[in-house]
Amino acid sequence: MRTRYLTSIFAIAIVALFVSGCGSKTGEKPSSSQYSEQYDKVKESVKSILGDDYDAENFRETTEEFTNEAKNRFKVEFVFDLNKPLTILGMKIADKDLPGTLIFEKKNGVWECVGNSGDMANLSRMFK
Repeated sequence: MRTRYLTSIFAIAIVALFVSGCGSKTGEKPSSSQYSEQYDKVKESVKSILGDDYDAENFRETTEEFTNEAKNRFKVEFVFDLNKPLTILGMKIADKDLPGTLIFEKKNGVWECVGNSGDMANLSRMFK
């Protein structure tokens, strides 16, 4: 009886941990799922610009910080790799540690991404 009671409490605690670990859009900072959503946009941009042979992978956050005292603006600097080197006329242009920045703002208690430098409009910086 006691084992079943402890097992039930443990199961409830695990479920609560997973639910809270998913990251609420209203939390102290943007959630990892919001990061992933933006990284998916970078992946789409890479495929759109470079073709289906290319993929953005291995995303890594390098800096995460609030950019104001009100803590309603949050910046994430990240790097990512291409699955294979980008070459033009036989010269390797880029493939590893390509930089990007995400900017999130908290509006009405909800985090929204207001800037993604890796999105299609700004991806051309890889060629510089």
